[in-house]
Amino acid sequence: MDTVSVTSDTPGPDTLHALYAWVRQDPAVRETRTRLSLDRAPARPGTLGSTFESINAVLASATGLTTVVLSVLAWRDTRPRPPRIRFERDGVTVTVYDDSPDNLTRILAALGEPHMPPPPDDDDPTCDS
Repeated sequence: MDTVSVTSDTPGPDTLHALYAWVRQDPAVRETRTRLSLDRAPARPGTLGSTFESINAVLASATGLTTVVLSVLAWRDTRPRPPRIRFERDGVTVTVYDDSPDNLTRILAALGEPHMPPPPDDDDPTCDS
């Protein structure tokens, strides 16, 4: 299973917690059986505790990445001052700075949306019919 991490440049725990709640409640994300978790940053010296550092999405299906990205972008569109959002998968990072209509395509192209294998060719003699 693949994991995608989502982070924000907005300081404080509220942004990631609100985003986590939004994505977690999204019926389309739940249908893909994507598992979500909040990762905590290590506590800094002199502080009482740690803050949320990222949201991790463990993708259980081929459509999981698309669904999570769509949900995050929808949440971002509801913010009065949309934060920068970073998606990371397998060491590749994509940052969303604006409301470009190309964001979804750009993110999926960079992060390598998994595709289902093509259906068998009916004319292929190696396929059982």
